[in-house]
Amino acid sequence: MQRIINECYVLEMNQLIKIIAIELKQKYKLKLPDAIIAATAIHYNLMFITSDADLKNIKELELIFLEK
Repeated sequence: MQRIINECYVLEMNQLIKIIAIELKQKYKLKLPDAIIAATAIHYNLMFITSDADLKNIKELELIFLEK
């Protein structure tokens, strides 16, 4: 577990992420935490892995969807 934690890093929240999150929240009717997480992945150009169906249809998000 410690090895995994050591390889993690914290991403800064900035004004652009806030703007993207608001747009995603309105466009896809997301909950605020989901919108912030998706906006952060979009802003930093990160692959996002989830089984959360609410995020499955976000076209702007590079996503790997895991079926439950």
